[in-house]
Amino acid sequence: MDRESSSRTVSPGGLRTCFILLILVIAISCCFIFSFVLALGYMHDSDPDRYYTYILKKLGLSGGLWYTLDAETEEKIISLGYDPMIVAYEIKANQWINSDGGEIDIGIQLSILEFESSGGTNIGNCSGLASALSFSQQQYNSAEWLLDYWKDEGIRDWSETARYALNSNYTDYIGHCSAGEIGPNAILPSTGVTICQNGLMGVSDTLVSSCNYFDYRVAPYAKVWWLKSIGYKASQSYEEKFQALYGWNRSEEFREKFLSRSMEINSSLAGWAVDPEAESNYVFSGGWWQKLAVKFLQVVNLLPEEVYAQIPNNPIIIDPPLVGEFSHPHPGSYLCGGYSYGQLVGNGIHWGIDLCTNGVSQPIYAMHSGVVTFAEYLPRTTYLAYHWWISGNVIAIEGEDERGNKIWTAYGHGSNNTMQVKVGQKVESGQFIMMSGTTGFSSGIHLHLGMKINNSWVNPANYIGLGGE
Repeated sequence: MDRESSSRTVSPGGLRTCFILLILVIAISCCFIFSFVLALGYMHDSDPDRYYTYILKKLGLSGGLWYTLDAETEEKIISLGYDPMIVAYEIKANQWINSDGGEIDIGIQLSILEFESSGGTNIGNCSGLASALSFSQQQYNSAEWLLDYWKDEGIRDWSETARYALNSNYTDYIGHCSAGEIGPNAILPSTGVTICQNGLMGVSDTLVSSCNYFDYRVAPYAKVWWLKSIGYKASQSYEEKFQALYGWNRSEEFREKFLSRSMEINSSLAGWAVDPEAESNYVFSGGWWQKLAVKFLQVVNLLPEEVYAQIPNNPIIIDPPLVGEFSHPHPGSYLCGGYSYGQLVGNGIHWGIDLCTNGVSQPIYAMHSGVVTFAEYLPRTTYLAYHWWISGNVIAIEGEDERGNKIWTAYGHGSNNTMQVKVGQKVESGQFIMMSGTTGFSSGIHLHLGMKINNSWVNPANYIGLGGE
């Protein structure tokens, strides 16, 4: 038999069947996509907070919806010793709880934050599980429940503070040392479970319902819910408030501190009313399918905000221009941001300048030759971040000029996975070290540049041709 004559052919009926099946698959896919887009559109219009939180977690976006205060209000908050960005979320939580029958004043919120964690800069430095167990079995069991819940919610995927505080496998966390208290408000694990199960899990905003007490965007919601739960009311007498706060802290000394400081804050803010403004600034770092989804949402106008690539595929590396004896660290940039060099910010000082490139990640270069003394992710909750007022991916370089002066520079907020140097490595002036980004305590792509000469802070703007004070 001829082999060719025995080969099988596809019948016209089989081709029609395949064609019909293909049409059905395409039609079903289109219906699914159309239904999904309609659902997203409905969520976008009816519950923007939930919508933006959802896409933040699913599409590899960071930054997202941030709340900011006007310049006058920021100055007032700074004069009280608090960080305006943190206070903006305290206000949003205050509005949320009081719209649901609460009667919580901003003074008690900020005083608790101040005395529990130095204004939000300290979330502890001990093993949360070990500390909880040393206090009681109940606290240990509660801490384990929360770890499982956080794992299910995947809070390390979108919260930088959670990435710092939690092990990658969610088996332990960094907490306060006396009983494994969690986050800037030092919430007991057992209290955290109660707040989560009875208060936050049912909130439509998935950021809040994550019960991520480490994150300063979420922690205020847990605090105000618990204050309402224990019967605290702004209209109560001093004695009534003092008794109600027993549910927060049994120490009489601490409760007296809370109330004394809260009265000072409320007095300073008398007649003050402000509604934080929402701003969106997204940085993309997802995969190919997430990139397609982002592009699609932009086409259908469900993501009108600007979305910037966090890491360019092929960044253009140049020999940066020399300005005097230093290489320009961020060519084409300009002074930006709300904080100038030496300005008081919250509980610290903005020792540095911010340099922007219109929201686009660009190369950062070493200003001078030297040795890399620091090259890692620096959470904003650490002492070093507070001391330098710098966070995210940070590189520090130490060297000397021709006259023997000790030169130290630090570069902050770099994009993830773009560091080109490591500790102990020698670098040359003008060497590419990292891409700019928005990691750490940042609301947009920029370079935070800090500089010391002979161990004293100086304004970097004076040394790269931008002038300064």
